[in-house]
Amino acid sequence: MKTGDHVQDGSGRTYQVGQLLGRGLWGKCYLVRNEEDSSEWVMKVPLGTDDLPKDPPRLAELCREIAREQGRFLESTDNDAFVEVVARFIADDGSPAILMPRYPETLERRINDRASFSDVMGILVGTLTALKSLAPALSAHGGVRPSNIVLDEQGRIRLMDPITPTLKRNLATLAGREGYLGSAYLPSEVRSSATEPMLSSAVDTFSVAMCLYRAALTDAEVAAGPVLPDRGLQKGDIQALKDRIHNRLMVEPSNPRFRGRLSDRATALINRAISVETSPSPPYRFNKVDEFLSRLSEVHALVHPTIAQI
Repeated sequence: MKTGDHVQDGSGRTYQVGQLLGRGLWGKCYLVRNEEDSSEWVMKVPLGTDDLPKDPPRLAELCREIAREQGRFLESTDNDAFVEVVARFIADDGSPAILMPRYPETLERRINDRASFSDVMGILVGTLTALKSLAPALSAHGGVRPSNIVLDEQGRIRLMDPITPTLKRNLATLAGREGYLGSAYLPSEVRSSATEPMLSSAVDTFSVAMCLYRAALTDAEVAAGPVLPDRGLQKGDIQALKDRIHNRLMVEPSNPRFRGRLSDRATALINRAISVETSPSPPYRFNKVDEFLSRLSEVHALVHPTIAQI
C-alpha cells in the first residue's frame, strides 16, 4: 500500500490513501480521504515485508493477525478510553485495515511542539485515569508511549494499540527489531524476555513515567533524537533530571515557591517508576495504577498549588 492508492471499506465507501503518518510496533498509519465527502480519516494497516528487516514473511503474518485481533477488540469494546473504530475491512492487497477518526492531537506531537511540563503531566494524569478503567478486560495496556496517547476534540484521552494475545506472545521479537525506537517505553525485563512476558500494571506505570522523562528533555536533546534510559537512573542522572525539570519550570507558568519541591518530587517519582528492580513496592516500581495516579496528581498540583493542596 502506498500514497495515491484507493481502498474501499465494507460499505462501499472509497478512500484515497494520503501521507504515511508513522510506523509503530506492528502497524503503520496513513491519512486517507473519503472520495465522496472529502472527510479525512486515519487508516491503520499491519507492517508488510518491506517494513521488516529480518524474517519478513513470518513477522508480516504475525502483524496481520495482530491487526485482526486489534480491530475485533476495539470494535467490540464499550470503553471510551480507547480510540473509536469507524470500520474494519480487507484492503485490496489483503491487509486487514482499521479506519479511525483523525484525532487532533497526540502526546508525541505535544512533546515535540514543546508543550509545558505541566501540560504533559496533566495529559499523563488523564492517561493513568484511562488505564485505571481497563481492568478486568485487560491486565495491562502494554503499549503506552507518546504516539499511542491521543486527545479527541474535547481534550479527552484516548488510547491506541492495547496488547493482544498474538502481540503479547511476540512482543520481545517485534519490540527488539532493528530500527524500532518505541521499545524504550517498555521495561528491560519485557524487552529481553525469551518467553511470553508477564504484563501487569507495573509495565504501564513504567511506560507513563518514561513519557514524563521524555517530556523533560531539553530542546537540544529532542533535536538530536531523544535517548531514554534503559537501566534506570544513576545518581548523576537523577540530579540532571532535577535540573532539567527545574529549568523548564523557570520559563513556564508555575509558582516559583514550589519549583524546587516539584522538581524533587517529579524526579523521585520517575526514578521509582522506571527502576530496574520491580519489588518490593515501595521502594521500587508502582504495581498499582491508582497509587501512581495519586502521586502524579499531587506533583501536578504543585504547579499552581491551592491552600487545600499545600
